[in-house]
Formats: sequence, C-alpha cells, structure tokens
Amino acid sequence: MHSYKWMVSTLLKVIESTMTLDDAFVQRIAVYLLNALSCQVDYSDKQLVGSLGAFPVITFYRHL
Repeated sequence: MHSYKWMVSTLLKVIESTMTLDDAFVQRIAVYLLNALSCQVDYSDKQLVGSLGAFPVITFYRHL
C-alpha cells in the first residue's frame, strides 16, 4: 500500500508540474497511468486515490 500511495503521489506531481507544450505528452501518459491504476485496485485503494485529490486533477487535465 505504501508503494501504491507513493506512485499515485508521484504521478500527481508529474501531472501538476508539467507546464510547457513539450510536457503535454508526459502529462497525458501520467494521466493515463493514474487512471489505469485507479481502475485496477479495490475500493480502499480507490478511496486513497480520491483522498489524494487525483480525480479532479484527472478530469481537469484530461480535457486539455
């Protein structure tokens, strides 16, 4: 569980820290990975992803 929390936190940092157009591809990959990770876990891990604030970030950056 600790490594899962670390991975989600790291992906969120990658998504939020990419600011240039060159980073858009990296950002898209990070959103994809975060979404894929969120779909493959049980309910308690999904709650962890939600408590870290991932879903608003995913939905915001997915439309850019």
